[in-house]
Amino acid sequence: MLKPFGWPFGWPCTGHCERTLPSKPVPRGLRVSPALHKDGPGHTRMRQTKDRKRMQEEQQQQYRKEMQQTSKLSEQDSGTVVYELVERSPSSSVVQAQERHRAEFNATLQQRIAGCSNWQQLAGMVAELLQGGMSRDLVNYISVSQLCERLGALVGPGREGRAGKEAAEGETRLHAQSLAFDREQYAQLREELAGMASEHISWFNSQHFAQVATGLAAAGHADAPFWAAMEAASERRLLSFSGHHLAQLMVALATSGHVPSLNWLQRTEIQASKHWRAMSPGALAGTVWAWGRLNYTPSRSFLEVLKQRLRGMMRRQQLGCQQLLQVLYGMARLTRDHPRDAWLHAWCEEFQPHMGQLPAEIQ
Repeated sequence: MLKPFGWPFGWPCTGHCERTLPSKPVPRGLRVSPALHKDGPGHTRMRQTKDRKRMQEEQQQQYRKEMQQTSKLSEQDSGTVVYELVERSPSSSVVQAQERHRAEFNATLQQRIAGCSNWQQLAGMVAELLQGGMSRDLVNYISVSQLCERLGALVGPGREGRAGKEAAEGETRLHAQSLAFDREQYAQLREELAGMASEHISWFNSQHFAQVATGLAAAGHADAPFWAAMEAASERRLLSFSGHHLAQLMVALATSGHVPSLNWLQRTEIQASKHWRAMSPGALAGTVWAWGRLNYTPSRSFLEVLKQRLRGMMRRQQLGCQQLLQVLYGMARLTRDHPRDAWLHAWCEEFQPHMGQLPAEIQ
């Protein structure tokens, strides 16, 4: 008997539909979407996924088979299966010997780098590496970063820990005489270290970027293509930078005269906003100074956070003379939201004990 239209599914309709509906509703799991038809795009994606998984399983089985053939299998008391690699092929032993020699060579080289007392010794060491092609191939990226950092520490201005103004002036005169003695050799040393850093730049992490940039910037290296390459390579790894290494890289780029892109500066702001609580007074002052030198103004909200953080450091007397000057320079170069009178009064009170450290012409 036919039921009128409007009754639940499972009954045929009168006058509206001649197709008999199924007596039971189709379960959701058995319904087929048009996209998953055998000729649809969804079916093609499923087939590709299955083929990729099958290929991965075959590769894993092949790898296990090779491991069993080229290793010694042993089972421990806990039931863990251990594969002990057996050095059967001569090539594997040769590679291991080369890696061992490379590690010993770089360990010795890093000790020599730390023992250099002037840039001439460092130049002689680099000349030895360049004369022998095999020796240069053995140098790894860690040794290259330490070479650049050591050069900046030996020739960079404003080294801390000097006792007395006369000792500092005498050191400055000796430094100027040594540079004037052979400027060509000094410039060649910078170029060679920059070239070695460019060869290993793909291996650098945040610490190595900071070491190379700080050392070469302090040494006066101003090659525009090199700093552009440093910017491009570091931009891909900015998310892994700590606050200390980020500040070092920013100060080095600002010192070198290179102007990074706006996207790079915005990403440094994002990274600094994650680490500002853990940043030391020197790192925070260097970050503000670098932004001011590069004519970049952070967002208003983050800028207010920096002002409060710096004022708290000034209240606790955590900023030295140079750091206070860096903070004032950076804040003065901002295009908006300059510090208010209360913040400036706090800075003046903090800087007053350091007035005697300034040169007479500035006082």
